[in-house]
Amino acid sequence: MDYYVKKPVDYIQLIRQLVSSSGQGNMTRFTGMRYEQIQNRYERICRVLLAIHSDMRKLIKPEDEFALDGFESFSVSQFFPNNINILVGSGSELIYAMGYSQLRRKGRMTERQRQKRTDLEQTLGKAPGNAVEKSVQSILTHLCKYMKDKDIPNVTLNTDYHKAYVRALSKVPEGRSRIHHRQHSSTLPRTPSNRLFPVNYVDRQFRKDQANHVRESVQFARSPAAMMVRLSIYQMVHNYLMPRRVRDQRKGNWKTRGEQLGVPGWKLHEVIRKHWDRRVFLNKCSLWEPEKMTWLLGWRNRGIDSGRRLPFHVWV
Repeated sequence: MDYYVKKPVDYIQLIRQLVSSSGQGNMTRFTGMRYEQIQNRYERICRVLLAIHSDMRKLIKPEDEFALDGFESFSVSQFFPNNINILVGSGSELIYAMGYSQLRRKGRMTERQRQKRTDLEQTLGKAPGNAVEKSVQSILTHLCKYMKDKDIPNVTLNTDYHKAYVRALSKVPEGRSRIHHRQHSSTLPRTPSNRLFPVNYVDRQFRKDQANHVRESVQFARSPAAMMVRLSIYQMVHNYLMPRRVRDQRKGNWKTRGEQLGVPGWKLHEVIRKHWDRRVFLNKCSLWEPEKMTWLLGWRNRGIDSGRRLPFHVWV
């Protein structure tokens, strides 16, 4: 990870702060590093953890039921809302994949806010109307390929009544034959008995643990690419390093979601050691398309540059 780095840092400290709702402004005070240095280190960590996640996904026991939904947030300003599409295992609450969709600002607005939205759309262009559909289609296409590799004949996919999910599934090769789509009302209480509870639980964890997504906060994301980098780091912690339930942890049960799906702790340590102290390469990782976009900092709000420049070796 430290290839061509002039100032080594404690990566574990950065990860701990990231997953405990600490903003990057706080981290500059704790570490003495500049904001740009911290973001650079997060990008390096993210690529390594994406490589680890791709290997772990091959090792875990296949599940036969999933939940998919969108987590609404924003980056740059509230005039650039987004929908982070999340695929979660229903039995384990393990995050299999995440995608990004830019949305058009909706809801109640003052006349001044409505005019500002119009001015921004004239300058930068409107958010694509089918962004959610394309994002979900990409995730479900990779899910079908994953099922084929794991020799799973079919799975159940639980979603709400969002029309984009139906359109996306209809465009996925083998989607109708491999995925049994069940829709549930999003107004029902998201108790553990609700089929959408797993993805709602992940939404709550994001709100609780990620400074970018705490409601009514000044610590919002300034870039979709950086936001997805930080969420991918959190995905690794949520899946393989965090005890599944706090109440079980208090009783001495530290079993993670990965361990629940059949991957012992020693195997996880083996995969981490394989990647942690070495440079990772894109062409040697089995990433899904949304993960490649995160690796290459490809997520954008229409008309706005991320301001990040990737060194050549990241593309290899």
